[in-house]
Amino acid sequence: KAVNLTVTIHGKGNFEDIQKFSLDIEGATIYSDEAEFSYNQWQQKFAIVGGQDFVIPSFKFDYFDKITQSKKSIATKPISIQIKSKKGVQKPIKKIDQKPSNINDNPPTNNLKYYYLLLGIAIGAFISILFVALKNKQPSKDKSLVNQIKLARGDKALFDLLLPLNMLSLEAILQQLEANIYKNAQHKIRKKDIINAIKFEHKIN
Repeated sequence: KAVNLTVTIHGKGNFEDIQKFSLDIEGATIYSDEAEFSYNQWQQKFAIVGGQDFVIPSFKFDYFDKITQSKKSIATKPISIQIKSKKGVQKPIKKIDQKPSNINDNPPTNNLKYYYLLLGIAIGAFISILFVALKNKQPSKDKSLVNQIKLARGDKALFDLLLPLNMLSLEAILQQLEANIYKNAQHKIRKKDIINAIKFEHKIN
């Protein structure tokens, strides 16, 4: 069976400029989807078929932090994968090396010579990157988030204020704000609903 791997980047920035990751693992066949992105997320999926134990290498991402005005890097940790045969006995590595075409030439279908069980492995790689562009003066540090929301003027100010919170309960409101800003939509945004959602998530006292 294939091991599924998803690399996700959350934040705000020019996602269309991010190059897709290249993954190379000796002794394994790798299938990669095209990268997909929205206004606040970039994602790439892999399917890895291996005939023996292998290690998913670290993913490194370089980006420019607009807050500190400097270049930064972030990386995942290598992930060790153990493959077991259907009977729980690992096949000798020598046999796999003698017929590499069984793994490298064929897609992950019933034509594979060996069937593998993936036991208790959950693969996920999450990279969290935050790009925040502040075009207006930052509110005073002694003001609470609620006061900042009340004082926000216009949909763009609200959007920039709410996006870094990364809250699921605000996802629909963020989409409405984005439509108002970039698509000339006329969604009515109630600040009271935003404040109640934030309090419900225990983001503020």
